[in-house]
Amino acid sequence: YCIVSTSQQNQAQNSFQSAGVNMSNVTFVNAPTDSYWVRDYGPWYIFEDRNPAIVDNIYNRPRCHRHRRSPSLFRHLRRPFG
Repeated sequence: YCIVSTSQQNQAQNSFQSAGVNMSNVTFVNAPTDSYWVRDYGPWYIFEDRNPAIVDNIYNRPRCHRHRRSPSLFRHLRRPFG
């Protein structure tokens, strides 16, 4: 899964294809973004009793859209969030 804003999806897809990524393994999930540093402030994906879950920790710098990404992904996966 690749969380990307709708305005950046074509650019992401072109970059992946140029790098030789097998696009049948990529699913784009559209959600607002304000930074590419998702590694630092994005959700952590875990399993609880063999069920996928997301831990959405508090990040120490403001990111206005950060709380929209995790629910967007879980809605796409049709999983409860919260």
